Amino acid sequence: MEWVKRKTRFLKRRNEKLKLSPWYIENGGKLLEGLIASSNDKYNIPYRVFTVEELNKATNVDFPSIHYMRDLTGYYINGIFQQRSILVKKFQFFGNGDKWASYAVNDIVVTVLMNHHKNVMKVLGCCLDLKVSAIIYEIGINYGLLLDLLHRREERDNIGRSLSWTLPPGES
Repeated sequence: MEWVKRKTRFLKRRNEKLKLSPWYIENGGKLLEGLIASSNDKYNIPYRVFTVEELNKATNVDFPSIHYMRDLTGYYINGIFQQRSILVKKFQFFGNGDKWASYAVNDIVVTVLMNHHKNVMKVLGCCLDLKVSAIIYEIGINYGLLLDLLHRREERDNIGRSLSWTLPPGES
């Protein structure tokens, strides 16, 4: 019984030193639950937990107009973290925040589990300090966004290809 009391005091002091936000603990618990439930006893899911300060520094908050894309769930911001190009998906919630928080956690779980697929952006980690978690992706130097890849490929394929209105000899 004494051991439990000492451990409880230790954990309380450690949490006070770390000054974790209540969202960090809540979102972290949900994320861990989702990862364990969906991993089928395979716990080799590497990812990193980023802090808000790291994200602010990486995305250069002084220039918030550098958005790649906005959709119904949030927006994407370009940044550089430790000499790597990253893309941060920040969720925006409308109305019921708990619903969006659980949606964000489920989105993180699904994207982490799809990390091995070659056509899906690699997840570096997430930020649990926010009310609704954020996902951090690594952008490959050669890849970029799918939209850019598709348009560049179409432009590249269409160069020098014009339709010929003349019929080949013998087909008149």
